[in-house]
Amino acid sequence: YALNIAARACFFEILINDVPVFSMEIPGQVGPMIPINFAILKTGTQDLTAKILPLPGESKLNEAASLLFNLQLFDVFNDEFKLIESFEEERAVKEEDAGNAPLVVYKSQFFAQIPYQMKSWEEGINLKDVEKADEKLKNAYNVIGKLIGEKKFSEFSVVLQDRETNMAKALYLNQASQKARINSLIEDANTGFQIMPLSPDATMRTYGFGKLASLKKLNGEPALFLYNYETNEELMIDLMFY
Repeated sequence: YALNIAARACFFEILINDVPVFSMEIPGQVGPMIPINFAILKTGTQDLTAKILPLPGESKLNEAASLLFNLQLFDVFNDEFKLIESFEEERAVKEEDAGNAPLVVYKSQFFAQIPYQMKSWEEGINLKDVEKADEKLKNAYNVIGKLIGEKKFSEFSVVLQDRETNMAKALYLNQASQKARINSLIEDANTGFQIMPLSPDATMRTYGFGKLASLKKLNGEPALFLYNYETNEELMIDLMFY
């Protein structure tokens, strides 16, 4: 399953089952296609939410603000992407809201059938019941950042094992492709990218109906990232904990 997105003049975040699958601040326009299987835990009805906010410095949505998307179903058998079905396009921002509303929250549902069931955050507890959850979350991020900074990549790989196992299931990756995901990040960390301190504006955001947590910058980007001073490139590491 994938979302074909067309966005313009806004900041937007798209969530499946209250798990963020894509967010972007876009002053112009963009049209990415985003795979969403990693947020689909099992066969059944799935919740889709789109949050559309003004650009930085603006108090209301830009008059040109727009977010359109349609759900598409692909067959990826033998690594071939074959379009099976394209569902009706949905408009998340009504014309009367653009230029007037301070934000828009759009909700819909769709049915998905998948051949797997993932170990998931549904087994977790509500983070409101966890004492000093934000402090514990930052500690977890700092531990991972230290592993990368000290190049303890075998330990880093173990930390990400559950996440990568879920990703492999959701994206139908073979073992070689699964290893390649981690190896690519390790290679970058060994060739010019340096782990950076957590952003000072990093705040805990909860997802998964209160059971998931992630550290985000004010603009919605992941708080943990690597930076290459020679190329001025950033490599963001998006993490969630339950």
